[in-house]
Amino acid sequence: MQELEPWVLLHGEAPPSLALWQVAGSRELAVALFSNSGKADAYIQQGHLTNPQTLQPNRLELVGLLAEAFRQGICWAALDPTADHATKLYDLRSVLKAARTELQLAATRDPSRTSFPGKDAGEPG
Repeated sequence: MQELEPWVLLHGEAPPSLALWQVAGSRELAVALFSNSGKADAYIQQGHLTNPQTLQPNRLELVGLLAEAFRQGICWAALDPTADHATKLYDLRSVLKAARTELQLAATRDPSRTSFPGKDAGEPG
């Protein structure tokens, strides 16, 4: 997901939740991610989301959202899910590890950065 700047859907009452998608042929859930706002809007039309909000978080916000989902037991992210399939599935453990590595590399270039949200936000070691 390095070059991807996905859209997410938040729904429900405060605090809102990320929209989830049931992995086809499985009982597992995935965070629903979208390559553009139009696909997110189409997903809203298919689902039964209360008070849906479309959001394109910055990279750090996205890592925080995915880390929180991982902490809650969600292990996957699905790109452009529909009722029966998704364009691509991402393993959140791998995504969060890659984000942590990227943040650590950025910190070596800018020593004023000392905290890494992935580790503190539930990213596995």
